[in-house]
Amino acid sequence: CTYITPWRPGTHKAQRAAGMCSGLRGVSNAGVPSTAYMLLFKLYTLQLTRNQILRLVTHKDSPYIRAIGLLYLRYVCEPKELWGWYEPYVSDPEMWSQLGEGGERSTLGSFVRRLCTELEWYDTMLPRLPVPVARDIEKKLAEATAAGTQRERGRDRERRDERRGSESRRSYDDRGRDRSYGDRGRDRYDERYDDRRREYDDRRRDYDDRGRDYDRRDDRRREYDRRDYDRYDDRRY
Repeated sequence: CTYITPWRPGTHKAQRAAGMCSGLRGVSNAGVPSTAYMLLFKLYTLQLTRNQILRLVTHKDSPYIRAIGLLYLRYVCEPKELWGWYEPYVSDPEMWSQLGEGGERSTLGSFVRRLCTELEWYDTMLPRLPVPVARDIEKKLAEATAAGTQRERGRDRERRDERRGSESRRSYDDRGRDRSYGDRGRDRYDERYDDRRREYDDRRRDYDDRGRDYDRRDDRRREYDRRDYDRYDDRRY
């Protein structure tokens, strides 16, 4: 079963019956019944128990099994008990296509909301709900939709917070890597500064040595001048 329509796609009202094959003579032009509705008829004859229905609507193999179980409830369930069955699946996110492969995809939650609010399913009439029950279901459906919207907003907020947290962690890691790069750069700068400082100290020591040489040279020159002056005085007197 890969579609949930009453008729096999492409056969419903494909040709209009006229003349000897008209609807007045009991010849239907509706189309070929689908596998899904033949299974629904079989389930109706079996008169499923509550546990069997619960296994259908919670089946994990295929969304079409769940859809058949939900559609079975719409046909056979008491109107006052219908919301109790449908409430857990109003916001069901499982994706499927009502028309099979190539059809528009939607969620099972939207399928349940359609069963709650509409009286037709692909040109077949669904059991009519009493007006008070229908109004109560519409009210509860609006409340469930609002709650689902709030939950979805909460999930979006959580996802945004997670993205921001991951971005902040990445930026923190980047800053840590930049800091490590900066530390290495400062280490290289300190090494160059130490080299320049040592070179400056060497030059200063050389300058100090030259200054001491100049001082000794000046001392010798003064000593020589003093001696010359003493000899000149001796010759004078």
